Amino acid sequence: MFFLAATPFELNQSGFVYLIKAIALGGIIVYATLIRDARASTFSPLIAIAFLLFLVTNLTAWSDRVAIALPLILFGAVLGQVRGTKWDRDFYSVVFLFIAVHVAALIFATLLYYTTSTVLDIHGLVFPEASRAMAIGDIGRLSGFHTEPGTYSQWTLAALLLLALIRGVLSTQWHAVVIGSVLMTLSLWGVLASGLFALAFLVEAVLVRDLSSKSRRLLIVASFALIGIGLSYLISPEIRQAAIDFLSLKASFSTQSGLDKLRAAHFLSENYTKALLLGLPIDPGFCPTCISPQDSGLALTGSFYLGFAFSGFLAAVIAVRLGTLWNWGFVFAILPLFVWKAHVYEPLLWIIVGYILAGPSRACTDPTRYAGRARRPRSRIAGHAQ
Repeated sequence: MFFLAATPFELNQSGFVYLIKAIALGGIIVYATLIRDARASTFSPLIAIAFLLFLVTNLTAWSDRVAIALPLILFGAVLGQVRGTKWDRDFYSVVFLFIAVHVAALIFATLLYYTTSTVLDIHGLVFPEASRAMAIGDIGRLSGFHTEPGTYSQWTLAALLLLALIRGVLSTQWHAVVIGSVLMTLSLWGVLASGLFALAFLVEAVLVRDLSSKSRRLLIVASFALIGIGLSYLISPEIRQAAIDFLSLKASFSTQSGLDKLRAAHFLSENYTKALLLGLPIDPGFCPTCISPQDSGLALTGSFYLGFAFSGFLAAVIAVRLGTLWNWGFVFAILPLFVWKAHVYEPLLWIIVGYILAGPSRACTDPTRYAGRARRPRSRIAGHAQ
């Protein structure tokens, strides 16, 4: 069920996609509370405010989209705030397996392409619509179970952040492998976000109090950098140059996504005052002339729908909680979510927000190893060593 809730896919009727996601989220919550004895002991008032703001601003422009978006926000946040001894371990395993399946699929598709020149649409084997995986010159842009390479990068790194929050640790060998898979997609968003994650790794390594842990984490950061440099020289010069040219093109504003960003900036300059305190309805929504308004990133679209004042306050609270309850490396790791090309009612987003506002679970490793605010040590997750 988590695979359906956290993996983007498309149907002819897009509303059914999010209805399926809402049902999947509800099923997970029922399983966690009834079968695994989990509870949402404290429900953050900030979640309630976000829900009410979204509800109030859309009352005058009610639609099926709003009716589906509201339970997605609520269910996602509730799932993020659910805690329980059994469920904490289950949730870590579920997210770990979710990422592992996606990474394995992408690596398989990539190896297949560079050995046989075959573009395998793994997404199309599972979901009704085909993905946008393709070959561009000498390079293959594969997406695994996702609809497109950029989607793989964004949702996989968001899931990785959730996994790190559950465990309480950013810099592990497995996390470095996941980030390496993101680089294989040749997504410009993924390349930039991977750089921020690498910086987050480094910050966490510096903050570790225990010298042996510090050395191990610094070694992970150094190994990650060396592997990236080594791979860039192992591939042929033609593929390397093609990749550089493609990323340069994506960095310009000549692509459809780039043009949408220009339209979005123009739209925002003319309408931001309308959403300073209260957000605006989801229909017609942010930048109606944009082909993909969500490409502008959650920082803009989310603030437009929830109000810039509340969104700024929520972002500040999240940053402070990450720095004090986890470690300040997590603040760098969450920055890519501000430019995540997702809808404001994306379930995975609200799972992450809910999780941060609820605080670390018993699955979190001992936080007293980090410089800063010390808390009572929590138990490790059995079977998942760093």
